[in-house]
Amino acid sequence: MSHLNLNISKPSRQDGFSILEAIVAMAILAIAFIPFVQLQGQLIRSVESFDRADIRMLANDNALAFLRERNFLLQESGQIQLGDIILKWDSDVLKPARRVYDKGGSYGRFEITLYDVEAELMFPDGASETLSLRGLGWKPLRSVIDF
Repeated sequence: MSHLNLNISKPSRQDGFSILEAIVAMAILAIAFIPFVQLQGQLIRSVESFDRADIRMLANDNALAFLRERNFLLQESGQIQLGDIILKWDSDVLKPARRVYDKGGSYGRFEITLYDVEAELMFPDGASETLSLRGLGWKPLRSVIDF
C-alpha cells in the first residue's frame, strides 16, 4: 500500500502581498491611469469648445436675421442686446436711392437704397465677431390709399 504524503503546511508570511508590495502595485496602477485622466480633461475641454462654437453660431444666425429685417434708411447704426450678447452695427450707402417698379411696369410705391453693413457681436467672455452684409433701406413715396 502506498502512502499519500500530503504536506500541508501553515501559511507563512511569504504568502500574499506585503504592505509595501500593495503600495507599489497601487502606484503602478495610478501611473497607468494618468493618460485616462488626461484624456478625460481633453474631452471636457473639447465639449466646452463645441458649446462655445455652438453659441457663437446661434448668435451669428440671430444677428443676421435681425439685421436682414432692419430698414437702414431709418437707423443706419445702432446697438441691441440679444440675450447676453451685444450687437452693434453701422451702415453706409452703397448705391443711391432708386424707385421700385411694380408688376405692371409702372413706378411702385417704394424707393430703396442699398447699404453696406458692418456689424460686431460682443460676447460675455470678451470675444467678438465681425459680420459683413448688404442691407436695404426703404421708404414709401406714396400711401396705399393713392393707388
